Formats: sequence, structure tokens, C-alpha cells
Amino acid sequence: MIKFFRNIRRSFINEGKTSKYLKYAIGEIILVVIGILIALQINNWNALKKQENNNIFLSKRLLVETDKNIIELEKEIISIEKSINSLLMMLHLTGEDYHDVDPKKVDSLIYDILGTPTYYFNDAVLNEALSTGQVSSFENDSLKNIIYSIPTTMETVKFREQNIEQDTNTNLIPFLYNYISLRNVDHQFSNLENLGKSQIKEIDNRQILSMLFWENEIDNLHFIYNTLLEESYRKLDRDLKSLKILLEQQINSNHD
Repeated sequence: MIKFFRNIRRSFINEGKTSKYLKYAIGEIILVVIGILIALQINNWNALKKQENNNIFLSKRLLVETDKNIIELEKEIISIEKSINSLLMMLHLTGEDYHDVDPKKVDSLIYDILGTPTYYFNDAVLNEALSTGQVSSFENDSLKNIIYSIPTTMETVKFREQNIEQDTNTNLIPFLYNYISLRNVDHQFSNLENLGKSQIKEIDNRQILSMLFWENEIDNLHFIYNTLLEESYRKLDRDLKSLKILLEQQINSNHD
């Protein structure tokens, strides 16, 4: 083909047809440019198609991770709601006249509030997407924005969880060590076998109900538990469910 074009150019020159040669040369240049543009367009299309496939693959992996996070978060929400309810019930039992309160009820509430909320967030795929910068190639701005915002929300979640853990370890547990028998509580409600009751002395765990420190501590825990639930867990739950919807839309739109 190249030899054919060369022969045409040579014949124009040999015959002295300079103007025809110039027109032919311009036409040939135009054809070359068009060929280059078509090749670039094909390359761009292939690159775009590859990027779309990568985005769908990433979206599917993010969707699997998000589904797991939603399930785990809903479990933690149920757990923290139970703790909040136990704290509120404990507050209602506080007062000077505690002798009519069921001792087993007090011990069960103590057992319920000893744990601290800890949400285990799966973020391997999310971190990969953010660290590689692939999120920026998503066309949906809402999808990008919610992905970018989740790490900040998780920082707030962890900060508030740490506040509860610190308060529990600094105030609640040391107080209980001094005024109740934790062994008696565990004997009734834990899965530890052959633990038995305390053999030191008879201790009435209900006595803490009349102590101001106990009332203040339970009141404070009730407040920070509610803050964690309403301002962090529920916000994260909404964000994750919105992320799930946007990821599903992106995946389905590629199949249309």
C-alpha cells in the first residue's frame, strides 16, 4: 500500500504536475491525521471501557464489604439499645430506700452495663479504593462524597466508644470493685462454671443504689451511650445504607 502511494507521487512529479502533487500530498496528510485520530479514539474507548470495568469490580467488592458492615452495625445498635435501657432502669432504681428492690434485678443490670460498645468496621476495600485514588474515577458525585465522608464518621464513632471505655475503666469498674461482689454477679449471669458465690462476707450489692457517685456515673454513661447511638451509630447506619443503594445503582446501570 505504501509502495502504491509512492508510485503515485513519483508519477505526479515526473509529469510535472506539481499542483496535483500538492493536492495529493495534502489529502494524504489529512488521511494520516484521520487515521491517527481514529486510533486515539479507539485507545480512549478501550481505556474508558477498562476503567468502567475496574469501577464495577470495585463497586461489587465495596458492596460486599458494606453489606457486612451494615449487618454488624445493626447488631451493635441492638446491643447498645439494650445497654441504654439497662442504664435507664438502673437510674430509676436509685434512691435511699433500696431494700425493696429485687437483688437479682440489680445484679442483672450491673452485668448488662459492664461491657463497652465496640463496632468492628471492615474497611480493607474502602481503604484500598481511597489510597489508590480509584474513587475519583466514579462519575456519581453522591457516591464519591459518601465514600470520602465515611472515614471521618468512623473517627467520631471510635472517639465516642473510647470515651465510654475510658469512663467505664476509670470510674465504673473501680467503684464496683470497692462496693459490690462481682463474683456474685458473675455467679448468676456469666457462663463461667463452678465459680460459686463470694466466700468473703455477705455483701448487699443494692447498697450502691443509695450512693450519689453511682447515680452520677450511671447518668453520665446513659448520656454518652445515647450520644454514641444517636449521633454516631445511626448516622453511620444511614450512610452505609445510602452507600449500598448508590453502589447497587452503579452496578445495575452498567448492565443496562
